[in-house]
Amino acid sequence: MKLIYQNNYGATFEIKNAPNPQCKLQLIADSIGLFMTEADLENLLQLVEQSDQPCHCPECGGEQCKKLWCLSPFYEFGLTIDKENKSELLDLIKGTKFL
Repeated sequence: MKLIYQNNYGATFEIKNAPNPQCKLQLIADSIGLFMTEADLENLLQLVEQSDQPCHCPECGGEQCKKLWCLSPFYEFGLTIDKENKSELLDLIKGTKFL
C-alpha cells in the first residue's frame, strides 16, 4: 500500500494486489475506508462539487442536503457534509487525481 495523498480529513492509498483488481485506490475519509476505481473517484468528485445545489427529496424539501449520497451497483453510503468537510474532501480527491 502506497500513500498517494493525505490531508487533515483523510488519505488515499494505491493498493497493489487488491481483492478486486479494478479497485486500485483506497480512499479513507474521516472514519470510512473505500476501495475505489478511478471512475468511482471521478463520480465522487462530481457529487461533492454539486453538493451546494438544493435537494428535492422529502427530507430536505429543496434545501441543501446535509448528507452526500454516493451510489453504485456495489455500494451505497452517505457522508455528513458541511463547508469544512466539503473543502477537505474536495482537496483530498483533487490532490489524489493530481498525483
